[in-house]
Amino acid sequence: MGRRDGAVVACETTDVGRRGAAGLAMLALAAAACSQPAGRTPASPTEAALTAGATLPLPPAQEAPPAPDPVPPAPAPNDGPTAVLSAGGIVVPVLGREGDGWKVSTPCGREAVVTSATPLPAKPVVLDPGHGGYDPGAVGPNGLYESEVNLSVSRHAAAALERAGFPTVMTRNADHGMNLVNRAQIALRTQARAFVSVHHNAASWDPSPIPGSEMYHQVASADSKRLAGLIYEETVAALRVYDVPWVTSGAGVTWKTRASNGDDWYAMVRQPKGIAAALAELAFISNPAEADLLADPEVQRVEGEAVARGIIRFLTTADEGSGYREGGHAPQRPRTGTAGPRPDPNDWSECDDPSL
Repeated sequence: MGRRDGAVVACETTDVGRRGAAGLAMLALAAAACSQPAGRTPASPTEAALTAGATLPLPPAQEAPPAPDPVPPAPAPNDGPTAVLSAGGIVVPVLGREGDGWKVSTPCGREAVVTSATPLPAKPVVLDPGHGGYDPGAVGPNGLYESEVNLSVSRHAAAALERAGFPTVMTRNADHGMNLVNRAQIALRTQARAFVSVHHNAASWDPSPIPGSEMYHQVASADSKRLAGLIYEETVAALRVYDVPWVTSGAGVTWKTRASNGDDWYAMVRQPKGIAAALAELAFISNPAEADLLADPEVQRVEGEAVARGIIRFLTTADEGSGYREGGHAPQRPRTGTAGPRPDPNDWSECDDPSL
């Protein structure tokens, strides 16, 4: 499962694979203050948003039985913090008091006790850099790991949100494993104003004159839909200034549900119920031209700030967003370089917990 040298591995909201070479995220941090690249003239964001993805077809649906959701950790305590930042900089849900410390659920879902921690702010924006640690997510033709790009982009988004005065929490701020349920629990326990899971796509589809960014929203939430549509507008407007051969699946901004019960298909919009959540597939790391573009720390900054602008518009305006497509009862489509059957979602034995 996971990375195979020279292959592209599926980019989704399940944790499979092995940790690879690190370092891209640190490179991105060093370039956080870079300016717009020379020779690249930005297009009008308004023009880009208005013309983004107007006539793209939907991909065919594929049926498959849904996997059960993992079992969540114990309920949040009635008094005291519900989630904390450990002394080691790790965000963890609190299960209860333990002596002079707190019993917590580690990123991989194991129980531990921390004696020194900082309560998270209430009602923050929560950003979820997809994959991490033993699970690199998708791997581009150039060897670029999705998990590292997701982390770098999320850091830039968080910095932009904080500069604008919006308290922000990241589900992970380092290269380590994390199960899906605890990502959602961070949003639920802090009563997040918005939850965005940051990813990069892996599939082979049709050429496109504009970036093939995809956003998935909760089928029953107008707020989730608007959040996804605004991030889509900002992402497409920011990326389309780069002259590369884009690819697309035609999904745009849409929803997917389980045929069996109508629940949202993707865990990162299904599990944080009651929170406006969006799953953002910003670009196709499986496309060689896009993978080379995404390796540029400046482009990672551009993506992160676009995500932040979309969230800020969601929180401060009544803008409707755009790029919307009708969804349906279908799981994710087949992808290039898939690593075989999905593992048991309750089995996190390979997950690499960080030091708290």
